[in-house]
Amino acid sequence: MDHLIERELSDERRRYLEKTLNPDIALRRTAYDDQGKPPCDQDTRVNILADILTWVNDVSSESRNFFWMTGDPGCGKSAITASLARYCKDSGTLWAQFFINRNNEATTNPRVYFPSIAHQIAEHSSNKVVEKAIYEILRAKPSLLDGMSLDQARVLFVQVVEVACDLDRRKPVVIVIDGLDETTRKSLKDTATIFSKLFKEMKHPNAKVFISSRTDDEITKPFYRSLHSNKDHVVHLHLNTSDPLCMEDVSRYLSRNLQRLVEEWDLNGQVWPGRERFEKLCHRAAGLFIWAVTVVRFFEEQLRLYGHDCLDGLLDAISAEGMDDVNNLYQTILTLTFMSNAKSSRNAWAHETFRWVVGFIIALKEPLPLGDVGVLLDLRHTSTSDPINNVLHFATNLRTVLVAGTGEITKDTIPRLHKSFVEFITSAEADEQFRIDLDVINVEIALKCLRLVSRLRNKDNRSRIPPGSVHYAIQNWSRHLPNDGIASGVAIFGDVDLFFPKIFASALRQDVVSFSGDYRTHMYDPRQGFPPPPSFHFSHSSTIEVGSIVTSLAISMDGRLIASGNHGGDVRLWDSRSHKLICEPLREHSNLGPSVCFSPDSRWIVYGNVD
Repeated sequence: MDHLIERELSDERRRYLEKTLNPDIALRRTAYDDQGKPPCDQDTRVNILADILTWVNDVSSESRNFFWMTGDPGCGKSAITASLARYCKDSGTLWAQFFINRNNEATTNPRVYFPSIAHQIAEHSSNKVVEKAIYEILRAKPSLLDGMSLDQARVLFVQVVEVACDLDRRKPVVIVIDGLDETTRKSLKDTATIFSKLFKEMKHPNAKVFISSRTDDEITKPFYRSLHSNKDHVVHLHLNTSDPLCMEDVSRYLSRNLQRLVEEWDLNGQVWPGRERFEKLCHRAAGLFIWAVTVVRFFEEQLRLYGHDCLDGLLDAISAEGMDDVNNLYQTILTLTFMSNAKSSRNAWAHETFRWVVGFIIALKEPLPLGDVGVLLDLRHTSTSDPINNVLHFATNLRTVLVAGTGEITKDTIPRLHKSFVEFITSAEADEQFRIDLDVINVEIALKCLRLVSRLRNKDNRSRIPPGSVHYAIQNWSRHLPNDGIASGVAIFGDVDLFFPKIFASALRQDVVSFSGDYRTHMYDPRQGFPPPPSFHFSHSSTIEVGSIVTSLAISMDGRLIASGNHGGDVRLWDSRSHKLICEPLREHSNLGPSVCFSPDSRWIVYGNVD
């Protein structure tokens, strides 16, 4: 009986932690492989990784808890961090990893960092002590989840890590955090300050926290201040691209991959690239891995498109003076790519497509496969063009600047761009025919999302539009508007069977609130199929009268509240769990039905009406 009770309590704790710590499916994709961050090649970064692993495995009383690695854009920080995560995963010492990635906006919000890490720590151990500790912490103080704070960091991070450390003091408990600089810009300074104050908080020598970042001022200022007074707790390593070992690693990468191209395309290695031009390439790379990776991918793609004849001209262009600047490299590659196709050079459509596709990938609020991107953008050069094939063809030609690891380009490929390319293409350094204006592209994407939803009124469209694009349009259209953080809702009028098709319901991936001609409001779980029996019904009135017609619905961001606007001018607030009316209806001034929505923190309701 004690065993059964304990198992039931454990199940209850697990469900609670699952619900509170990691509600967003996107936050389960924080691992290096989920984020498309490949580890280092086997024969590169050997010395650096050896030093890091020595730190990991040192659990003596003199060991240091934190390892902070910095480096310039494109120097290979993420590859080193991914290699560390893979090693610790194989050795069973990786308790949590959080790869922050601007291509997945869900990972850039600091309020989810420590809750997600705590969730991973709870899942890692078969010992229920850690799970129970986190459960008791959150039950005692649920406000810890309100946002990132020093209190949250000390309790939900430091305290939880040390509980895990106590299970076996002989084994390291490793937490890996990559790309701290990709945190939402407005929160970066506060986030870095909180992390820096943790340097002296860890007391267990087997607690190992690895952080990688750029040397942004918002990070380096608080980190260096704390580092100065806590040297016994932190190891700092800066990746210097001019270091001979770093330059040798990049040269080794270039040598191996160019040799691969020579063998695959049956080239004469003595002529192409030849010793002299190879050495010039290594000199231009200047120890920058992103430069070498981009060049190899460019050669590979041009060989696929144009064969051997293009190689000498390309090599001379890439080896020219000034090409050691990665921005110049990007501009040259874009120019050569578009000018090498005579039709593209005469056609503004190619540049317009570039701005649309690249702009959309940059502005994505959550990862989205290329097939869904094509449906949302709906780019057609002619009336008979296939918008998905247009995007796939373009992305294939853009393979050079897509980050390594994307592999074969298909409609299921999730596109990613390196941060250095994003910074270049949105800056004044990019030629205006390629430059992306994010303010403009975001508004256009919001309109594209609304147009896609409007297409669902056509029955023929419903079976053809993939659920992923519908989900993205509904969940994210307002996030592309200039004022960040607007909550939104979608109202479905008329008969549910006609205006709430299965593809629409399954796309939402959560409980769906709808209403129909019977003047009742229903909640469905779309995972049960459509149309499912409603999990509950609640009615505004038992009779059909003006005040009973629902005109607008909104669900709070935390999922706890439902607000409804009624044609009689009422605004009503419901508890989504008990399905009960929380307070007396708020009377509007007009008899027409108000439109309602919640603020992002779920504390306020905004409603608007014809007056």
